[in-house]
Amino acid sequence: MKEIRFSLIIVQLLISFAGFTQVVSTFSWSSGSPGTADSGPNATSISSSATISTGGATGNGLNPGLPKTDINLTLAGSPTFDAGGIDVQFKYQREESVAGFFKRGSSIDFGFTGGNLYCNFRIDNGAGSYISVNSGSVFAVPDDDIYRTYRFYYLPSTGVAKIIVDGVEYYSYDGTDNRNLYIITSDNIVIGSLMDGSGTNKTCLDAMVTGKVTSAPLPVELISFDGFVEKRGINLKWITASEKDNDYFNIEHSEDGSNWETRAKINGAGNSNVPLTYEYLDEQQSHSRRYYRLKQFDYDGKFTYSKIITINSSSESEIIIYPNPVKEQLNIRWPGKRRFTCTIYNNQSKKIITFECDENSASAVNTSTLTHGIYLVQISDDKTSKTFTIAKE
Repeated sequence: MKEIRFSLIIVQLLISFAGFTQVVSTFSWSSGSPGTADSGPNATSISSSATISTGGATGNGLNPGLPKTDINLTLAGSPTFDAGGIDVQFKYQREESVAGFFKRGSSIDFGFTGGNLYCNFRIDNGAGSYISVNSGSVFAVPDDDIYRTYRFYYLPSTGVAKIIVDGVEYYSYDGTDNRNLYIITSDNIVIGSLMDGSGTNKTCLDAMVTGKVTSAPLPVELISFDGFVEKRGINLKWITASEKDNDYFNIEHSEDGSNWETRAKINGAGNSNVPLTYEYLDEQQSHSRRYYRLKQFDYDGKFTYSKIITINSSSESEIIIYPNPVKEQLNIRWPGKRRFTCTIYNNQSKKIITFECDENSASAVNTSTLTHGIYLVQISDDKTSKTFTIAKE
């Protein structure tokens, strides 16, 4: 369930600011190293005491650990986080009276002190300097072992900043339109400054999502990018939520994750405000493990990269779902599995459809009753669970 909940945070963030927010960093702290990101850059440093442990919002989470030490998860600020605006949110349960959620030098400081939530930030004044904005104390952070979602965002196009807790607005600032945050690019990001859990050795932080906000709509919003193993090769599929001046995509391939070559060029739609699906079959045979990414070009020659996906072509148990977007029927193929469960959730974490397969490894789910929108599909058995994002036409 943790994977479903965390994925929904990302989907809802994209939907909330369609055309403006680009998710650049996510941490779920579900397994592995505390400094390893689910997407975006890994930490350059983190407290040696910090650990992933049980007791997170929906499973595991980040624990300051013992001996009592501040988490201080540090991320390189440039170039990933350089933008005119920002949208950051965490799930947190309080164990101390002072802690920092997100801090970048003196440009942004989002956290709480004396148990009271605040955010201080700087905005470019248009004359080479900045104005300082201090929210003051806006919310008393409860010390009750309950996870809440704490969020701060600033939109440069409107000059609006907000602090939101569990979907409720507690602070709003409305400044001059088209003014960026005033950022020193050499400043790094620090997550969990002064956050030591008071030495309780309890998990307190979970599900971090950070997006950068531009002053104009992003050329292409990518909902998903996935690859599936087929007999003919690797079937690559991606879905865009909207497109502006999208010229084409280059599909880039690597066998080591470092050296890239272009496999194909796929024309973009130019302009669109509805979900569109693209597909490419890579029939070339190479190493069993392959890496892919998309390089998207605008009409003016500017380009951006997608996330990198890894495909193990020697796998015989890859879960495949199609078509995407879906209309009347979603097909599921899980080779070698006779029994599994398909659960579909909407973007409010509500379970919409549950389908049990107990006959063979290929099944179909009736999706005709779903309304237009974005959904999450969880395919699972008693040992494995995988989540997919789909669009309903």
